Amino acid sequence: SETAHDNEWRNEKMKIRSAAVIGMAAVGGFFAPPFAQQLGEEGFCVIADGERKKRLERGLKINGEVYDFPIVTPQEAYPVDLIVMSVKEAGFAQAVEDIRGFVGDDTQILCVMNGVGHEEILCDVFGEEHVLYSYMKITSEKKGDSIVYDPDCSLRFGEKENKVLSERGEAVKELLDACGLPYVIEENMELGIWVKFMLNVGTNLTCAIFGLPYGACNKSEHALRIQSALMEEVMAVAQAKGIPLTKELAQEQIALSKTLPPASKPSTLQDLEHKRKTEIEMFAGAVVKMGRELGVETPCNWMIQEIIQTLEEKNQGILSL
Repeated sequence: SETAHDNEWRNEKMKIRSAAVIGMAAVGGFFAPPFAQQLGEEGFCVIADGERKKRLERGLKINGEVYDFPIVTPQEAYPVDLIVMSVKEAGFAQAVEDIRGFVGDDTQILCVMNGVGHEEILCDVFGEEHVLYSYMKITSEKKGDSIVYDPDCSLRFGEKENKVLSERGEAVKELLDACGLPYVIEENMELGIWVKFMLNVGTNLTCAIFGLPYGACNKSEHALRIQSALMEEVMAVAQAKGIPLTKELAQEQIALSKTLPPASKPSTLQDLEHKRKTEIEMFAGAVVKMGRELGVETPCNWMIQEIIQTLEEKNQGILSL
């Protein structure tokens, strides 16, 4: 039978004493300062190597303050209790390899990237016991050399379904509470991830093709109809996969897009403006791919994907006469 000592050991085992973040763009910067403060230099690190490591070693300015986080390369890896993955989609496959040495017997992984399907991949690689579902409600901008966050940012996390908070969910919750990081534990995390995906595909991409921030884009009835058409295709794909996205949820997301900071710009627009590779394959591209596999027509997402990819070619200079 379980002794008091066994029970104490089991509870201690689930406490998050160390954490690592891989991907230090806007989302990574949300976690790193409070994790570093709460866990100390011995308990927190950023995973990076090569040019990324060199860049981060020069310091990272977040909300106007410069931070110098401990940097650990994948070759120097050691097991940690919690890993937050916040890389761009193009770097996901490499990030999976880079975190292998940081995953120990009790490690939990939060993949807070945009898009859908990352948790399933991580479960296949590391096992379901290491993967919690998560996504971010976050609005941020790069102002000068500093990342600046909207005060309403928060993490959504938990098991795939959360009628009762699991022991590992409780361990992460305790760390977030200690760090003062805002979070919500949703009853159906898979649905929540798809709802955010629907918002990103509809609002993020519509703003990007017109070069408009949220507020300006939402003034146009034409743009709102494009948002709706993109979201309806996401809804059709989700329903074909057995995920209960509804017209009511789509309407709620369009209403939500009207409450976002009017001058803020979504990630795809920011990428285009800075002539970076966008995550279009993860948004419209994923809808088109899943639609093709499921026999669901997705002409609006196909068109948006082609438009964004043409704008990327324009930024690369390969369309110059």
